[in-house]
Amino acid sequence: MNNRQPNRSIGMFFIVAVVLSLTAWMPWQQPTPTPEEPYVRVLDIDWSANGRILAVATHVGIVVYDAENTAEPVYLLSPGLKPTGNEGSKIAPNLMEMVAVNDKGSLVAGLAAWDLRVYLWDLTTGERGASTSFKGIGLNAMSFVQGEDRVLFGTWEGDIYTWDVSRRSVVPDKVVDFHIDEQYVIRFSPDGKTIISSSGGPENSVDVWAVSSKTAVLKRLHRFAGRAYFVDSAYFDVANPRNVATFSLRDDEGIFVWDVETGLLIGQIVTRVWGFDFSQGRIAGIKFGGDRDRIDLRTILIWTVSDMESAGILDESDATKQLVGSADVWQVALDPMKDRVATVDQQFNLVLWDITTGKAESVIPLGSASE
Repeated sequence: MNNRQPNRSIGMFFIVAVVLSLTAWMPWQQPTPTPEEPYVRVLDIDWSANGRILAVATHVGIVVYDAENTAEPVYLLSPGLKPTGNEGSKIAPNLMEMVAVNDKGSLVAGLAAWDLRVYLWDLTTGERGASTSFKGIGLNAMSFVQGEDRVLFGTWEGDIYTWDVSRRSVVPDKVVDFHIDEQYVIRFSPDGKTIISSSGGPENSVDVWAVSSKTAVLKRLHRFAGRAYFVDSAYFDVANPRNVATFSLRDDEGIFVWDVETGLLIGQIVTRVWGFDFSQGRIAGIKFGGDRDRIDLRTILIWTVSDMESAGILDESDATKQLVGSADVWQVALDPMKDRVATVDQQFNLVLWDITTGKAESVIPLGSASE
């Protein structure tokens, strides 16, 4: 472990420097906090693979909706934590950093920022089940394995953990240690057998790994050449896990789509985005617009991989749809089954968009979930 400390220190110093430099002009503006809501923000959103459940991680817990009837949330799932000894903290005690729903829409897992525990809920009853602690371990990825009651976790240390919730165990098992520098991005394929990682740094690369839970051995399948200093996000296409998309917020080259089986680049989107999602051969990106005085994140652009395969390079003009909201968008998530996309905006609204018409089919105030 000691031989990794110098690299980690340099990496963390760089990250802190970048964050401090970006906060002066990036869109960190949030709704004005109140004493009852010290930290109002949505950090994650996830669909179940069958498209029936939509879960949103907020400052009051996880808000769960039936995707066919979003008039009222099905559940507000909260770990029920109370602040102790630090009343002035800006972190709400029930703020959830990550959320993951299993493919059947029957289980949801959430990482609480306050105590760094992952909590599990049964969506058939709304009851909270087991929880497991990751205190002292920085998580950067969490997802259910399709067809299994098992959750996979990735850490900044490059370790992979698996939690078999069917055994009601409260201790996750370490599957493998990358034994390389920190993994700034870790993303699991839906079946949990393939991992995308990026170690960052001046020789940044994106690696594709095959992992076997039986042998606890990683095998590198491909290494994509570094296209940016850091890769911020990577997503598998749930409908076609052979394709994976990566992008860097700090780079103007945009989004790259790769073929996991061949390791070849399929194409590139050169429009700069703030964040994106990838499903059913579509990419939904939050357009990074405006200028230094006022960043504009109100527009969602939709592209298709089929257009990319024929053209190679796409830009804003190649988007098949532009969805323009009334407020900056924080999160975007494509419905894995239907032609729609969910967004959460700065006004704390969950908006469901019909991709075919380009119009919002429903606007749901998330604040009502805490009333």
